Amino acid sequence: MIELNFEMLKKLQAVAILVKQEGGQIDRLRLLKLLYMAERESLAERGFPIVGGTVTAMKHGPLHSEVYDIIKQNGEEWNELFENKGHSIVLKKMPELLDLSDYEIAKLVEVHQRYGDLDTWEVVEITHEFPEWQRVYVPGTSRTIPLESILASVGIEGQLRESLMEELSSFERNSKILHRKSAC
Repeated sequence: MIELNFEMLKKLQAVAILVKQEGGQIDRLRLLKLLYMAERESLAERGFPIVGGTVTAMKHGPLHSEVYDIIKQNGEEWNELFENKGHSIVLKKMPELLDLSDYEIAKLVEVHQRYGDLDTWEVVEITHEFPEWQRVYVPGTSRTIPLESILASVGIEGQLRESLMEELSSFERNSKILHRKSAC
């Protein structure tokens, strides 16, 4: 199973875009669902994720585990940009959007615009319709949703799926090498 490198700045920028679209404050669960929906559409449209990382099937639908962990941990990078207020996230400072492509920014905005009139629980219900969540979720558990399953659910099958998995795996290896070199 492939887990794509999950770059901190890109995660924070993607979250900031969605929080800003909500007027500067968003329900945490709503944020996690909208981020996953944008990620899923990005995979379907261009065969590449926005933020990558592990996706987990939980009671209220799929979510990016690393983003959820960052929110809960309240780390230094997070606290510079956001404030956790109960179940809401407040944008304190908009980061520069240097790590997201124009496509990724537009996709996050588009997904928010499409589902912006729905309440959090209506958005959760939409994610419960995703086949990749339905195949993996078992009540009372949290389980990883394999990338292969997400690709299959958005209609990427056969040789194309195999090619994308190979390309994404190669990208992940190269990202890890570059990350190690830049840390030195």
